[in-house]
Amino acid sequence: SVVEEEEERVLVQFHGREKPKAKLPPLLTDGGWLTEKQLTPEAKAALETVFKRYATGGKIDKPAMRGLMSCATNMLVQEDNWQVTDLLTKYGDGQAVEQEGFLKYWKNKAVSPNAWLEDELTRLFARVG
Repeated sequence: SVVEEEEERVLVQFHGREKPKAKLPPLLTDGGWLTEKQLTPEAKAALETVFKRYATGGKIDKPAMRGLMSCATNMLVQEDNWQVTDLLTKYGDGQAVEQEGFLKYWKNKAVSPNAWLEDELTRLFARVG
């Protein structure tokens, strides 16, 4: 906004605005009477892009998962963190996770109530573009 005007100059004050949050794609299908909710095609494509960013040889290993979880939670996460261990143990072989297990992890996380899910996915999707 203009604060002061003079004949040969103008004093302008800029107001900082927060960057608008990226809009998440819808995460889950509605599901039905006999069908469980599934990841939407948009959410699956976005998560596949995240997977490709962190995977080597078709798998995300502990060091890469630490980086992914650090980005998602916006905190420093170590390789022996419970989130890393839990994901790799339940959805992978304990040392790495393949794409199918990775997608299953995020689907299960989206189905259960989770206050941080939107923030975590927004950070991940922003990171990989």
